[in-house]
Amino acid sequence: MSTANDTQVGGQHYKAKTIHPWDYIAANGLGYFEGNIVKYVSRWRDKGGLDDLRKARHYLDKLIELEENAAWLERSRWPLLLRRLHVDHGDRR
Repeated sequence: MSTANDTQVGGQHYKAKTIHPWDYIAANGLGYFEGNIVKYVSRWRDKGGLDDLRKARHYLDKLIELEENAAWLERSRWPLLLRRLHVDHGDRR
């Protein structure tokens, strides 16, 4: 029985890899952005060259942007949420 790893659509750039990038991504539970970073960094020498490194950087830039925004939201919302909880429960600290 063949597996998805036995067939590659669009080239041979993953065939020589000891660990297929999608197996690494799945085994480590990486998300969309992390997975694309791994994919492009893994194949850049065999397929897209510097364009693949630029794509990896683009995904990394977006991941950093999302994480910075999430951290900002976390910092800005918690005090407000905590104040609401205290007011809603009659605690007027």
